[in-house]
Amino acid sequence: MQEMLDIYDARGCHVGVKERAAVHRDGDWHRVFHCWVVWRDEFGVDQVLFQRRGAHKPTFPLFLAVTVGGHYSAGETPEDGLREMREELGFAPPFSALVACGQKRIDARWNGLVDRELADTFVYLSERPPAPYPVMRPEIANLVAIAVDGGLELFRGERNRLDAQSPSGPCVVGLSDFVPQHEAMFTDALLLCRRVLNGERDVKAQLEKQT
Repeated sequence: MQEMLDIYDARGCHVGVKERAAVHRDGDWHRVFHCWVVWRDEFGVDQVLFQRRGAHKPTFPLFLAVTVGGHYSAGETPEDGLREMREELGFAPPFSALVACGQKRIDARWNGLVDRELADTFVYLSERPPAPYPVMRPEIANLVAIAVDGGLELFRGERNRLDAQSPSGPCVVGLSDFVPQHEAMFTDALLLCRRVLNGERDVKAQLEKQT
């Protein structure tokens, strides 16, 4: 049975329910859960965890994207997004531990598919480096941690390569490793992560202003 998704108009008003494949075929707006996992390492460097999407994903396979992302089935709420954390990272914190950062509008294209998302965005302050996180689902190829400052320089075009860390050890990433044409979105996300790591919690309005 096909998964059913709630769909919305351009203003974010609910207009019905549709099969997931048809939603992407027709370019309907739909809500998703996004959560960035961040921490400050033992050297005082702000780090953020990216997910490398699996090779068989219908959109942006093998590109680096938000730490945890997933669709809500029809009728679900952001709290249900914790299921994605549990399935993808092997754990789920209490929903109250997530910092709500508002909703981001994302309009992406890939090989004829149109992915229009209303992304409920959260940041989770973790105390765990990437190595202990298991890759729990086949649609995830790997996890990659980068320094927030280095990532901002990369997405702004100020550097070409960036030292990173994966569960299997050190690695190097470049702009071509990340979901294409999302540099502005990733820049906004890293700025939000930095603010949360610096103790801010009222960041919701700022994200929605950037949309």
